[in-house]
Amino acid sequence: MRLYRALFITLLALVVLCALACRGSSEAGNDSGPSMPDDTQPPVVTMAINDLAERLGISSSEVNVVEVRPTQWPDACLGVYYADRLCLQAITPGYQVLLSANGANYTYHTDLNENVVAVDFVEGATVGVPDSRPQGRAGVPPEARLLAGQNDQVGGIGSYCWSGNSLGRCVDSVGVSVPKDVITVSDGENVTFVLGFEPENASLTVLPHSSGTIVAKVGGFDIWQGQPTAEATLTYGWVDLSQALNVTLDLEPGRYVIELFVSGQPGDVSYGFFVEIVGE
Repeated sequence: MRLYRALFITLLALVVLCALACRGSSEAGNDSGPSMPDDTQPPVVTMAINDLAERLGISSSEVNVVEVRPTQWPDACLGVYYADRLCLQAITPGYQVLLSANGANYTYHTDLNENVVAVDFVEGATVGVPDSRPQGRAGVPPEARLLAGQNDQVGGIGSYCWSGNSLGRCVDSVGVSVPKDVITVSDGENVTFVLGFEPENASLTVLPHSSGTIVAKVGGFDIWQGQPTAEATLTYGWVDLSQALNVTLDLEPGRYVIELFVSGQPGDVSYGFFVEIVGE
């Protein structure tokens, strides 16, 4: 009798354990909630999720992450431009985040730190796409590039006053905005500065990189401050009207900051470049 009782108790315990296990498996299998960011998800994505949940009055667990795309915004405005607001002109790495909730998709623009912009909720702004820059439309100068052989470099945008389509903007920079990565140029090599507009006047100032200091870092650019010297200042004229300035950099080997100041009908702007001159 005791043997049967023991067997009964054992079987009952196994049934109970099986029921609990099956229940847990069923609950896990029926979990249709959103796939939340894991530990590798950028913190700004979590901030975007929380922001959308608050705007919609729902729980953050009801927000799905559809896509997180790393990108580089053309300035600190993260691709969202207001006519009466200034943007720090520096390439800003971040993300284009696509979220879904309540059967609809929502787009967020972010940097790498703590700034998130709910694109679908902005009013009175022009929204750009990654790697684009409003040229004149939002009072922002176009980018300039330095071409040296097979190499090229996008210059930083410093101080400027620019207008376009009835929108104007003036920005003062504390220094020269230069790329963090240097471009190599041979001594005596002819280089070309390519602009997105037709200039009327230009001047080129060349300074040893070691004669100044980096006072700030923004995105992919350094803000460099230095003191120009008479022997380091070079001025060139435009050789044609093809929106390109061709010059020969006849300098001693070393690293230099080049500040290119140009002016034309849309306005004036200062571009910065970082070059290393090597001997032939």
